[in-house]
Amino acid sequence: MTKNKGSAELALLIMNAGRLLHQKLHESGGEVSMLHFKIMCFVGERGPTAMKDLAVFLGITAPSATVLVDRLVRSGELTRVASRGDRRSVSVKLTPRGKRTVRRDRKELVGRMSSILSCISNDEANKLSSILKNLLKK
Repeated sequence: MTKNKGSAELALLIMNAGRLLHQKLHESGGEVSMLHFKIMCFVGERGPTAMKDLAVFLGITAPSATVLVDRLVRSGELTRVASRGDRRSVSVKLTPRGKRTVRRDRKELVGRMSSILSCISNDEANKLSSILKNLLKK
């Protein structure tokens, strides 16, 4: 297998595995919306985040991101912050409640994901962990 063919096959496997894990998480229930969790983690890691940056991260339009953010603002997890330099620009940031929600949901998702991944051996898990860590360094 050539490097390019191997890389392409690996890319497809990673995408399919991600989709499968997402599906399994959804099927396993729980209260966590993966999309809301992704939004809150992104904002939590970056601090106040411009709506346009959030839309780019999610791969959606700014109006679609606004709809998602509106739900999180209403639930008290995010708050809007006006930009000092540009009155038209709005950022969002986690509230204290949002920070607690992220910690709780991360714990729940890790537990559910661990259960899903229990079908692989410790050796396989260690190898995959090493590979993923190397990928994330780049």
